[in-house]
Amino acid sequence: MNRLVIIGNGFDLAHGLKTSYKDFIEWYLQKKLEEIASREAGNKDVLLPVTGYTTSSYSKDEVINIVNHKTEMSLIDRLNELSENGYVTFHMSSLLKTILNNLETKGWVDIEFDYYTLLKENKGNSKECKNINEQMFALKTELAEYLNKLQKANSIQRIKDIIKRPIKREIAIEVEMEEGKEDVYVPSIFPFNIMLLNFNYTPTVNLYTEKPDSCENEDFVQLKIVTNSIDVNYIHGELSNKDSMIFGYSDERDEDFIKMIDDDKDNEISKNVKSIRYQGTNNYSDLMKFIEEEDFEVDVMGHSCGKSDRTLLRTIFEHEKCIKINVFYYKDKKNYFDVITNIYKVFKNKETFRNKVQSFENCEPLPQYNQTE
Repeated sequence: MNRLVIIGNGFDLAHGLKTSYKDFIEWYLQKKLEEIASREAGNKDVLLPVTGYTTSSYSKDEVINIVNHKTEMSLIDRLNELSENGYVTFHMSSLLKTILNNLETKGWVDIEFDYYTLLKENKGNSKECKNINEQMFALKTELAEYLNKLQKANSIQRIKDIIKRPIKREIAIEVEMEEGKEDVYVPSIFPFNIMLLNFNYTPTVNLYTEKPDSCENEDFVQLKIVTNSIDVNYIHGELSNKDSMIFGYSDERDEDFIKMIDDDKDNEISKNVKSIRYQGTNNYSDLMKFIEEEDFEVDVMGHSCGKSDRTLLRTIFEHEKCIKINVFYYKDKKNYFDVITNIYKVFKNKETFRNKVQSFENCEPLPQYNQTE
C-alpha cells in the first residue's frame, strides 16, 4: 500500500514562510511604491502601468515618508494618496483591481479564482481576455521573484514522522516460511512508496525525501517491509523553472466553465486551464501511474481542496484505489471542517466521501515550526 501526500500552501506557512497571496500582493505594492517614489516605475508593467509624474506639493522626503513610514495607512491608501495629490498618474489593471478589492473587503485573496471570475465576466471579448492573460503572466513573474527572495525553511521532525509513519490497515503479507509461502496478517504496514504531490512552487517539500534507515517495529524488520521511495511530484511546476509554473484554474464540473471553454474560438480563455497545462510535463502521468499501481491513502497537508484544483482532486479522491483521506488541519476544528467541506464538494458520490474521509478525532493538526522546533 502506498501513501500520497497532498502539499498545499499551508505546508509552507507551517514552516514559517510568508507564501500567502496576501503577503505576496503586499510585497508587490510596496515594491511599486518604492519605484514610484524614486520615479523609476514606468508603463511597461501591465499590472500597474505608470503613465506620468507631475510636480506636486510633496517634497522628496514627504514622498519617502508616505511610502515607507506611514504604517497607519494601508499600502493601497498610500498609493491612492500619491495619485490624488498629483505626484503620479497610473492605470490599475482589471486583475489587480479585483484582487485588491477582495483583499480589502475579505482580508484574504484567491488569485486563481479572481482570474477565472474576470474571464467569466469578459467571455466573448477576446481582446479583454487577452489583456487579462497578459496580466496573469505578469503576476506569475512577480510571484516567482517574490518566492525566490524568501528564506529557506528548516524541516520539522514531527512532519517527518507523520510522512513516514505506518499505515493502519490490516493487510496480508506473503512470507517465505520453512513450510513454504504463507500469508501473515499485520495490523499496520509501512507504505511501499510515498509520493509528495506538491501544489507549491517552492522546494520546502524536498526536506522530507529521505527514506527511513530502518523499521522501528521488529515485526516489520522480520518481514522486510520498508518504504522503497519518497518522491516529489511538482504538479504545478518548480520555482527554479518559471516556464513550468502552472498558474490558472480548472473545475470541469462547473457548467459555465465548460461552456466558456467550448465557445473559446481564440483559445484565450483556455490558455491557463490547468488540465491542459498539465500536458506540458510528465508530472500528471507520473501521478496517474502512482495511483494505479497500489491501494493508497491520502494525507492532506496545507491544501484547502478548493475550486481551482477540484478536477485533479476528484481524480485522486474518487479513485477506486484511494482507501482513506487524512486531513492535517490548521490548529482547530473550524479549519478541519472548512477543508472537508471543500472535499465534500469534490465528490459526486457522497457516501464514498463519508467512507473515505477520516473523522476529526482520527486526524491531527499540521505541526507548525514555532510549536515544535
